[in-house]
Amino acid sequence: MNYIRQVNAFYDWLLVNSMPSSSIALWHALMCLANKSGWAPEFNAATSALGVMSGLERRQVERSRNMLKQAGLIDWKSRKGNQAASYKVIALYDKKRVMEDAQAVDLCVTEDAQTVAQKSSKEDLCVTEDAQTVAQHVAQHVAQHVAQHVAQIESLPIRANTLSTCSKQNETKQNIRTARAGGDLETLTAHYLQKTNASGNPSAAQKLLAGLLEKYEADEIREKIDVIASRTNIRVPSAALKTALKEDWSPTEPQESPALQAHRQKYAAFYEGFPSAFAPK
Repeated sequence: MNYIRQVNAFYDWLLVNSMPSSSIALWHALMCLANKSGWAPEFNAATSALGVMSGLERRQVERSRNMLKQAGLIDWKSRKGNQAASYKVIALYDKKRVMEDAQAVDLCVTEDAQTVAQKSSKEDLCVTEDAQTVAQHVAQHVAQHVAQHVAQIESLPIRANTLSTCSKQNETKQNIRTARAGGDLETLTAHYLQKTNASGNPSAAQKLLAGLLEKYEADEIREKIDVIASRTNIRVPSAALKTALKEDWSPTEPQESPALQAHRQKYAAFYEGFPSAFAPK
């Protein structure tokens, strides 16, 4: 039974038939129990329970159920002993018409779903075919270009004497670079020893400067040495300058490096009486 259709049909019936409020309340109570029973053809209900649900007394429940039965809205039967009476709610709407409407709705939904599925399948097929076509064109285009480049490379006249000439040129450049680096190393070593108190240990200076020449130009290293050494008015200990060269590679930085600050703290007693020696320039 359809609850909404049954209630609407009941109120349509009330428009042309009179019924006291007590009977209307009892009918709604019976509809609730029928729904809870899963719309069983018949269900049992105690008079006390109907009274609680409808707000009626026992005599009112008995009188109202008889009126509903006489009106053709329900049917009820008493049972032996203290057993609860059996009730049946009579449908007030055309069940056959409802079933036909439901079947029509299901049919429309099914047809729409099939139409959508067919359309989606056609679209997917078109997309798949387009993707395959594009992939084939791209693969052919790439293969043609690769083949052309390979053919051009294979057609180049690569000769042994050409490779030998290139090798000799590279070797000559390397020799020139090495000779230039050696000259720069000697010059920078002399400059470094002049700015520090490490005149007695030139090998350590050359090792430090050789590593720097691999990364920086000689002019940059010379400028760095001058900047760090110029931060004090006396010759800088070689340990401080060495640390500064490694850790504070910023020739244009106006502030002192952490290495020079550490040196200042370590040799504070040595520089006592020379305030300007710690002022950065």
